[in-house]
Amino acid sequence: MKLIIAEKPDLARAILTAIEGNEVSKNGYTEKGDYIVTWVFGHMLELKDPEDYDEKYKKWSIEPLPLYFKNWEHKISEKEKDKGKAEQLEIIEGLLNRCDEVIHAGDPDSEGQYLIDEILQFYNNQKPVKRILINDNNTEYIKKAFTKLEDNQKYISLGESAYARSVSDKLLGINATRLYTCLNGSGELLTVGRVQTPTLGLVVNRDYAIENHVKEKYYELSITANNRDKTNNIVFMYQKTKETPVNEDKLITDITFLENIKNEIEDTTLYNVKVSSKIKNENAPLPFNLAKLQAYCSQKYGYSAQQTQDITQSLREKHKAITYNRSDSQYLNEDHFLEAPEKLQIIFKNLNITVDRIDTTKKSKCFDNSKVTAHHAIIPTMAEIDISKLSKEELNVYEAIADFYIIQFLPPQVIKEKTGEFKVKEYEFKTTGRKIMDLGYKKYLNNTPDEEEEKEQEGNSGISEFEDGNYEFINFMTNILDKETKPLKAYTESTLLMDMTRVSKYIVDPEIKEILLRKDEGKKGENGSIGTPATRATIINELFKRGYITRVGKTIKATK
Repeated sequence: MKLIIAEKPDLARAILTAIEGNEVSKNGYTEKGDYIVTWVFGHMLELKDPEDYDEKYKKWSIEPLPLYFKNWEHKISEKEKDKGKAEQLEIIEGLLNRCDEVIHAGDPDSEGQYLIDEILQFYNNQKPVKRILINDNNTEYIKKAFTKLEDNQKYISLGESAYARSVSDKLLGINATRLYTCLNGSGELLTVGRVQTPTLGLVVNRDYAIENHVKEKYYELSITANNRDKTNNIVFMYQKTKETPVNEDKLITDITFLENIKNEIEDTTLYNVKVSSKIKNENAPLPFNLAKLQAYCSQKYGYSAQQTQDITQSLREKHKAITYNRSDSQYLNEDHFLEAPEKLQIIFKNLNITVDRIDTTKKSKCFDNSKVTAHHAIIPTMAEIDISKLSKEELNVYEAIADFYIIQFLPPQVIKEKTGEFKVKEYEFKTTGRKIMDLGYKKYLNNTPDEEEEKEQEGNSGISEFEDGNYEFINFMTNILDKETKPLKAYTESTLLMDMTRVSKYIVDPEIKEILLRKDEGKKGENGSIGTPATRATIINELFKRGYITRVGKTIKATK
């Protein structure tokens, strides 16, 4: 008999559809053909606490710190909430004794490798172990994966990297938490965590930046001019060059520099303005990963990150309506493209909608095997569901996921970008206008939050009224505009989540920045990140629970 240990129950169910034979369900596993299929749910074991090594460490004090154990061992949790895990582990131990071979079906990433390996090591498994790599629960895909089984030994080091991460979490958490709690002297627990504390640091630093913001004046030079045949004034802005003296934010703070230019060009009042245009196709945004979905639902519905994660869990496990929900990927496999015509019809039926201009021959850039990680983007499944059985919150999230899948098969938004530019001596002035020619996918999306929306409105000057060509403009006014820098905006849960995926941009030490960036190589949407899609909501939630951060309206602030 071959024992397959799947990372989660729904993966186990998907694997069973790819195996031939009669199915016999037992407590905690299913037998089918020559296979026994069982499952885990997250990490089934935990690292030992210091008092598990020596009772004397039960009492917290500074003297023995830092605590360190050469080979940090695992244990079965004795917590009441983990009783189900303990029972399932007992079942797996019995199955390991029964089987002839083990097939490791953890997710094809370091964490997925580790959480099955740790069980095999804990029970000192000596049976041969094969590795199956599955990142799609499609039956045909899993059948193909069974033809490519490899020796699990090839992937052991991947799991060891996750074990190292786990030990570093424990080392920092135990030692720093004990140190600060003891130093505090009030008896109040001050927890410190490898991801939790930098996340809190983001909020604290942002609060300080806002509180201590010193307004800095900067300047812009503009020429307001009009064409003889049209009455509207159009504002043209001076274009900075490499020689323009600017500060670190690329702003001109030296008014004298612009005053000199103004004095130099004031005698020239007639300008030959070249008007040109180009058509830009703006394709639909990619389908969601968990971080993007959490940010979207926070912005549109005011849901917390944890709330969105819980809703997706229910949609996946209870309603079988969406694919794996804790994904870090926004890409899909080629097989997903092939199934699109059928899937779209199921989604339309579920939501009782019709969508114009759908083109299933249109291949969005999201369909790219090379960019799929251990998981693919979150999309609807092929399940026909009764949406009347979904809560309002579940329906909102399901519709959002469905919408961002549907738009992959809709036309791009077409924008005509019109530019008017001229030179006075060697100084260039420019204005830009944008005109939407075809809303494309945005007509379907309607009022979805879009961080690009503000940018599209910028510079919508009257230049859009002109055909391409050369025109004479007359100076109406040359002006130096006084402006002031604004403080950063306070974090919202949405913006904090997104900064956790790109925290490297705040790192000053080049070596540490490089390590963070290298860790996320090949992961689209993760750019020197901390935490994982599965843990970020929990981390933010814990910071609220511990009284480290609080909500002020829609924003997040650090507490005293």
